[in-house]
Amino acid sequence: MAEIIWSALAKEHLREIDAYISKGSPFYSIIFIDKLIASVEKNRIVYSIQGDDVTILAIVHGAMDIRKNRDREPWDFT
Repeated sequence: MAEIIWSALAKEHLREIDAYISKGSPFYSIIFIDKLIASVEKNRIVYSIQGDDVTILAIVHGAMDIRKNRDREPWDFT
C-alpha cells in the first residue's frame, strides 16, 4: 500500500485553511481539517506517485484555475 506524503506547500495550505476557519470557530476548524485529510482521494489534491509513495504537492480550491496556481506557487518535493 502506498504511503501518503504531504509536501511543505501542501502542509502550508492546511495551516492557512486552519487559520482562516479558526477565526470563526477553532472547534469547526479541527473538524474540517480532519475531514479534509481523511478525504484526500475526493478533493482536488495535486499529488505525485513515486514507487510506493504518494506525495501531496498542493491543495487547490475547485473554483481556482489550477494552471495559474501552479505558476504562482511551484509544486515541488520539499
